[in-house]
Amino acid sequence: MKNAIFIIIIILLNGCKEKTDMTKESELLLEYDIEFAKTSLLKGAAVAFNTYMSDDAMQMPQGGEPIKGRENIFKSMKQGDQNYTLEWEPQYAEVSSSGDMGWTWGNYKITYRDEGQPTYGYGKYVNVWKKQENGDWKVIVDIGNKSPDKE
Repeated sequence: MKNAIFIIIIILLNGCKEKTDMTKESELLLEYDIEFAKTSLLKGAAVAFNTYMSDDAMQMPQGGEPIKGRENIFKSMKQGDQNYTLEWEPQYAEVSSSGDMGWTWGNYKITYRDEGQPTYGYGKYVNVWKKQENGDWKVIVDIGNKSPDKE
């Protein structure tokens, strides 16, 4: 009898556990990516990535070796950041059933401001996000690749 009561209590307590609303959490994650993109336009890509990436993040740049660590990513992006603008439009976000991991994807445009006319590059990206202990989301992996140039 004691075992049956114990099992019923466990079942009831599990039913009372706070469940993650996946739709709401995915919308929140998409908002994080939108704010990340806005920060890139307002303060520059290097500052935006420095703000939204986790300390142990990894960036996988097109045609280059992976860059590990938020500080190293910042240093890499900071070099020459006055010569380009990186903007992107988040399209979609999804959060894991555990509510602690997620991913976003979207399209980006990079504008290079060399001497003369600006040049443009286009692509798509995937960011893998991890929920931090304080409830904020941080990017742990950034992956991008080129799309055909637009005319």
